[in-house]
Amino acid sequence: MVHKVESFLSKHHIEKPYYRGGKYNGKAMVHLMDYKDSSNVLDEIRAFILSIPQVDRCPNEEVKEWIHKFKNILRVFDEIFSIARMSCRKVKEDRILSIRNSITTEMKLCRGLGISVSPKVHAMEDHLVDQLIQFSGIRDFCEDLIEKSHQDGIIDHSQTKNSMSQEAKAEQHSQREHKRLLQSVRCITKEVNHKAKMYRKDRDKNGVQTNVLVGKQDEQKSKVSEDKKKLEKMHFY
Repeated sequence: MVHKVESFLSKHHIEKPYYRGGKYNGKAMVHLMDYKDSSNVLDEIRAFILSIPQVDRCPNEEVKEWIHKFKNILRVFDEIFSIARMSCRKVKEDRILSIRNSITTEMKLCRGLGISVSPKVHAMEDHLVDQLIQFSGIRDFCEDLIEKSHQDGIIDHSQTKNSMSQEAKAEQHSQREHKRLLQSVRCITKEVNHKAKMYRKDRDKNGVQTNVLVGKQDEQKSKVSEDKKKLEKMHFY
């Protein structure tokens, strides 16, 4: 059951990166908090649960009720973070009033589920509005760059783990950091990353053909399928 639900999440690029020890990171949560993504994910999860024989699960009404509750929670969270992540001096009085009402609604929904108030939820409930009023936006104080530095540090350490001394390791880290900051290197990296992305042809609800970005899991499944075909071909000959 858990594996199937995680597969629905993974299809929408809500995945557990290996460097987080098999846990969801902030990037995955950004996708989940996007109501457009979360609404589709929850619809798929609801359809899957309802497809299970009723003798092995809770009643239909209970499934629909809980999915509806989580949809509402994620919808309001999306409203809150869309304002909370605005740059300094961009949040006006009308936005302050809107986010204050959204936070009140969100806390009622969370407490209605019996969810405990974590430190981050407490910060949102009691301190977020005050900070927005003080700075007229707090996006400039986010930790996105720090998180990126953590990821770069993990890569650097993995590449220098066999260095003979700490001095040699530090020198290699400095060289790599210098190269990453060069504009020419950034342009090449961006171009390579763009070319490395894989897309598949798909059609939307209106029948219009579009290119859909293939996730890592989809890419791995495609590779496994191709390998099976090659093996079958070899056995045939």
